[in-house]
Amino acid sequence: MTEPVVFDQNAAELFLDGLTKIVVDLDKARTRDAEAVALIGSLAHRMVQDTGQSDWIGLKRSLSADTLNGVIGKLSREIDASAAKGQIKLAYAMQAIAASLVGDRFEDRRIAMGIKLLDDFIAAASDYYVRNAQKPN
Repeated sequence: MTEPVVFDQNAAELFLDGLTKIVVDLDKARTRDAEAVALIGSLAHRMVQDTGQSDWIGLKRSLSADTLNGVIGKLSREIDASAAKGQIKLAYAMQAIAASLVGDRFEDRRIAMGIKLLDDFIAAASDYYVRNAQKPN
């Protein structure tokens, strides 16, 4: 598991503001936007499978600091590319995944509570994706 990084209070407040917006949006999306839920679920499920872990939390715990930095860098580039192509829901799904991964680096009780909600959503979205993915005939 990665060690927490000491961030200044401004960085924590900025992250908390963005995290709060993501959690509120995803709470609404849960009942109104199956596509967004499926995108988050498919991304999380693929990442879990690629790392050989059994679930989202296991994946997060297994990442070294270097691996986490690489994943965040890749996600950042993919978010920018998706947004440039107008794939806003995909970019947002990747942003939620990235927030979950980065959030554990903050030593802030409020952020930890938000990350718990986000992780629960991601795990449920992954389960939803697995249950509803098209099966070959």
